[in-house]
Amino acid sequence: MRIEVLCTGDELLSGLTTDTNSPYFMGKLFDMGEKVARSQTVGDVREHIIEALTSVRTRADAVLVSGGLGPTADDLTAECAAEAARVRLIENAEVLAELKARFAKRNFAFTPNNAKQALVPEGAEVVRNPVGTAPMFIQHIEGCTLFFVPGVPREYRVLVDREVLPRIAKMLERDRSRVFRAARLLKTIGRRSAGRCGARLPRGARSVCLRRGPRLVRRRGGVASSRAERNRGHRRELYRRPDRRASERTRGRQQLLHRFGGGLRELDERAMGWRAPRKLGDLRRCFQGGRD
Repeated sequence: MRIEVLCTGDELLSGLTTDTNSPYFMGKLFDMGEKVARSQTVGDVREHIIEALTSVRTRADAVLVSGGLGPTADDLTAECAAEAARVRLIENAEVLAELKARFAKRNFAFTPNNAKQALVPEGAEVVRNPVGTAPMFIQHIEGCTLFFVPGVPREYRVLVDREVLPRIAKMLERDRSRVFRAARLLKTIGRRSAGRCGARLPRGARSVCLRRGPRLVRRRGGVASSRAERNRGHRRELYRRPDRRASERTRGRQQLLHRFGGGLRELDERAMGWRAPRKLGDLRRCFQGGRD
């Protein structure tokens, strides 16, 4: 099963806003044993959105589309979805009534632009948004299921958890050619241990994808006798002569790395984002539980 993600919004392309929605969905999906095949972002340009929707449904079985469902003039996703599917954009009476009731309950004036959120492509399945105004809707086109959700993170996550993922789970149950993936937190362990981690998959699994944890393993690397030499090596990404001019303490670290990790760990706080071990005892604790 091929799953893709499509995000819309100029703010995502200008660098003013970071996309936190897609990683959330990808992580949840990976916990289910699947991963996103492709992710793309387009701006609030009608032609670009239509082109992306038209092309993505020819490749994917399921697509999560986020953003562009609000009441402003640059919220074009619903219109583009209707145009890409060659159907009309119609007003959903239930959504409109709920919108008016929501505004009245909060003593807000219901302006005409807010009625735009009740417009959905003809034939789409409309799903109520319990934490916002813009509803989610689902299109089934040429064997592809497209889930359209708002881009507001709070609304996005609620709809993904309650509506999108359960539907994808049912689709996966019907997919006999499914590829199972297992996620294990690996702490710089050797290949034999990695193989044992993936050995607990269901029978019939076709392949295994092991996700590394926050402490990454560099397959190539080395140790240096001084901080300056180490930093120069990080800029080159490879220490040319790791064993020369190495002190006894450095060689001890190298032996521990080889013994406990089966590989060499980068020791640069700036490169890896964690505290570099200063003593041999710290190295033992880092690799605790990761022995082959």
